Amino acid sequence: MILSGGIIGGNLKTIQTKNAQDLILFGETFAKENLKIGDKILVTGVMGSGKTTLAQGISNGLGLNVNITSPTFSKLNIYQDKLSFYHFDLYNLQTEEELEELGIYDFMESEDGVSYIEWWDNFPNFFNTPYHLIEIQITNEGRLVSFDTIST
Repeated sequence: MILSGGIIGGNLKTIQTKNAQDLILFGETFAKENLKIGDKILVTGVMGSGKTTLAQGISNGLGLNVNITSPTFSKLNIYQDKLSFYHFDLYNLQTEEELEELGIYDFMESEDGVSYIEWWDNFPNFFNTPYHLIEIQITNEGRLVSFDTIST
């Protein structure tokens, strides 16, 4: 995985969550302590690891009152409340041209929200810094969440 492979900004942190509620709570706290308008969150984890659950927590922490669902088939879900939350799932995309057709640049560069991008690691050279990296690993105890902020 990307974080455990060493592509980090030097401030890697790791927590262990036991259940979905812990993952939501982590997301809420992470959002409140780290995120601002215009930020990108790049998330890695196998299917079923809790990426969409984490997105719910982050949206809660940003003050949104929305029900987050997986954008696996739509590729992008847009939630608008106090701010916009752009939830991308790049799993089924094959080329950077498909990313551009999706309008990913416009959303990532908007100044009215936060972009949350699952399966970004299918396009590791596409995303410019700064961004937040989060990796979710399934463990016997629940989920191991590693996170860092990359600024240069």
